[in-house]
Amino acid sequence: MPILIYGVSFERFIFYLAWYNLRHSHIWLAYPQWISHIFISLAPHQIHHSVDAKHYDKNFGYIFGFWDWMFGCLYMPTSYEKLNFG
Repeated sequence: MPILIYGVSFERFIFYLAWYNLRHSHIWLAYPQWISHIFISLAPHQIHHSVDAKHYDKNFGYIFGFWDWMFGCLYMPTSYEKLNFG
């Protein structure tokens, strides 16, 4: 029997508590490039909210980056980028 916290699986609860809430912060955290093609870290998700034209229609993934990679809308920064959000 799975462990549930407020009706949510333990693993998903920890994900929401520790990771999901940071997605809309200004903390720049990026996985190595090869992992970022599978899982979305904080940096690529923040790029999704950037107003810079080169970031438009990029990084729609929620947890997985391979969907964006498959459909040609994955943008992976090679280093820190100062972003303006909109």
